[in-house]
Amino acid sequence: MWMMLSTITIVFLCSVTLSFTNENEPFWPPSNISALIDPKDGRINLALKPRLISTPRTGYWASYYELLITSLASDVKLDPKSSQLKRMVDAQQTLLQQPNRPQYSLYPQVLNMREIVRDVRSGKPLEEEPINDPPLKPIRFPKSVCQPGLDEWPDLIIIVESCLKCAGERQHARETFMQSSLWPELTVQFVFSIAVPDKLWNDEINSSFWLSAQLGVEYSKYDDMLIGGPYDPEMLQTWNRIQSFRWLALFCQERVPLYLFLNSHYSVAPRNLITFIRGLSRDSQLILNAGLRPKTLDVPRSGADQVDHDEIPWKKYPEHYNDTAFFVGAELLMEASITMAFTRPHRNSAAYLGFVWAKLDYPSLHLPEVITVNGSYYEICASSVALMSYLDRYMDWSTGFFLAP
Repeated sequence: MWMMLSTITIVFLCSVTLSFTNENEPFWPPSNISALIDPKDGRINLALKPRLISTPRTGYWASYYELLITSLASDVKLDPKSSQLKRMVDAQQTLLQQPNRPQYSLYPQVLNMREIVRDVRSGKPLEEEPINDPPLKPIRFPKSVCQPGLDEWPDLIIIVESCLKCAGERQHARETFMQSSLWPELTVQFVFSIAVPDKLWNDEINSSFWLSAQLGVEYSKYDDMLIGGPYDPEMLQTWNRIQSFRWLALFCQERVPLYLFLNSHYSVAPRNLITFIRGLSRDSQLILNAGLRPKTLDVPRSGADQVDHDEIPWKKYPEHYNDTAFFVGAELLMEASITMAFTRPHRNSAAYLGFVWAKLDYPSLHLPEVITVNGSYYEICASSVALMSYLDRYMDWSTGFFLAP
């Protein structure tokens, strides 16, 4: 079964290649996707692998900035044993005397990210290698999503951030808000993104057997799953997001204007979401960056999720939305997918995305009227996204209309 699916994957990728232009340009996303296929296993590698100068100097700009800021703040005592990030932040905050205006652009890797994004997209050689660009090879991906040569591309793609043990939730989603009959005025496609932890990935044979036994049937039947690994289990959600951003940026690019990322415990009210999206111009959709703000931005210094000062020196994370649900326009998703290769991973996936947006200097909107964590019947009925349990209680999924109170 594994060999058969691998053969199908290779054939599909070859067909994708033929559908794009044949020029072998150094741009990203590449016009010739065949260059990303690893001939050893037939899997596509989503790693950025940008062009570099002949002698790249990774960490150069961080070292230069540290030297500059410490020379200006020569009277500040810094702990030489602390991380470079903490030394820079301590020196900068003391020098500028603005502790409430943190410079999150110092979060590794220290670069002008908007300039880097332009250079990567145009194929210009970079002076520094990305610090977060390991091989990124999906085991499986949906062949029906963002197919080249489509006469009509989707208006929206909903990415459900799922898990290995979430088969029941995936099936429930397919039987409820994913029904095509509930989306009469909008072309929508759905993807379940799944990250496999490395502790379940002992070797190629075991992972192949495990995949075939556990997910092969579901994948073959529905063709709506993006599965990748192996990933660090402590940062599984972060890598799941990096994987989905990079895959969407490569295959869908900016042909699809808007993406909705959804926690697997949440559901969608189709008619309300259609109304919300139809109220936005295409230009607005392309640059939308919105979700729900978390209860606190404080960096935890105690408890199970405590974060060391050397890792995150600031008291607060950059502004971001939580993992409930969030919208990202195609233009921003493309830039973020590149920036992630130059942004050190962090186990708080929501905060990690906050660092990405901070590096790009893109603010995020708060949409409590559109995304509801909890509320009354009338608040739920007015929202586009809510907990699955709430919408199941109030929604008639056969029609897509809310039940009477």
